[in-house]
Amino acid sequence: MLKFNKEIYNDRIKVYYNNRFDKDLIQEVVKCIKCDNNTNSDIKLVKEDKGRQVFKLAVNNKKYYIKKYFYRKTSKRLKNLFRSAEALRVFEISNRLLRAGIPVVQPVLAVVYRCDFWTFDSIYVSEDFQGINLQNYLAFGNDNEVVKRQVIKEVARLWAKVYKKKFINGDPNLASILIKFTGDNFKLSLVDVDNTRHVLVLPESTIIKNLIEFNAHSYSGLDRIGKKKLSFEDRILFLKEFILSSGRKVNLTKITEYIGRKTAYRLLEWGKEYLVSSDESLSVFYRRN
Repeated sequence: MLKFNKEIYNDRIKVYYNNRFDKDLIQEVVKCIKCDNNTNSDIKLVKEDKGRQVFKLAVNNKKYYIKKYFYRKTSKRLKNLFRSAEALRVFEISNRLLRAGIPVVQPVLAVVYRCDFWTFDSIYVSEDFQGINLQNYLAFGNDNEVVKRQVIKEVARLWAKVYKKKFINGDPNLASILIKFTGDNFKLSLVDVDNTRHVLVLPESTIIKNLIEFNAHSYSGLDRIGKKKLSFEDRILFLKEFILSSGRKVNLTKITEYIGRKTAYRLLEWGKEYLVSSDESLSVFYRRN
């Protein structure tokens, strides 16, 4: 595990950070741990799931996103007795990605709160990237095909670098990549890296399997919001640039056919038959039982 600065806030709360201990920010974050955020109009709940909440927070004219983890499943609580809390693990992997030269939303700190002997809540804080996720960009963004091709190629180069540095995302999807435009230029950044891990060895078979998941999630994710903005040509462009950036000697026709077939099977497993049967590049693999 990487070494971070650590501050004992009180007998139940520990704060982990890189450089500066921001007392004002910490005070607001602690309110979230204690569920006391209703008193602060500068903190807003933006997303909620079982055992997780995401807030947007403004402190001293700076904007942050804070992700709170408060799982109560027995299995999760037992695991956390023998491993770092969720927020601290995200803080660490985010810093690992940055040190490897991979853009990720800037990590600020992690807070761990011991509720009782075997229950830990935690909060991860990152800076506001001030962009939109790639899924929304493809669905609702500018229809300029030249810019779109540039974005796709840059995403392919980013994904190749992630694998080269031996990182793997267990839940690869378009929404885990942010894009921000400044004039004619744009920047990409990874976000929601909870399921990302660093490994010593990353086999080719694992990379291909992960690309299939990424491809399948891109179909499913865009369909969920009622938009379909990635063509077969777009996907080929991604693969071409990915192969070029990876330095791999791969037969494009064979790998395209293999990923397409496995993507179709994956979507069928998810009950997305209509996506497979209605897509020209996937329907060739569709067989009604």
